[in-house]
Amino acid sequence: MPQLTMEGVYHNGIVILQEEVPYNSDMQVLITFTKKIPKRELYAHTPEIQKALAKAEANYKAGKFKEYTDTDALLKDLNNAR
Repeated sequence: MPQLTMEGVYHNGIVILQEEVPYNSDMQVLITFTKKIPKRELYAHTPEIQKALAKAEANYKAGKFKEYTDTDALLKDLNNAR
């Protein structure tokens, strides 16, 4: 059976497509949040990546990072870390 998915608002017994929803400053509004992740960003939402990002943010907030002004010094430290 074919299915159709569209975003919109159900109001007074009719469905109004999202692009055609009228706005009036005195009307009641129901906001529904959905999480849509673009395919090219899905990798960043894996549990492993989320854990690594959380760890990196914690290290940054704790001051556990090093700043570089010289690219050669950065590359040297990266090579030594292997």
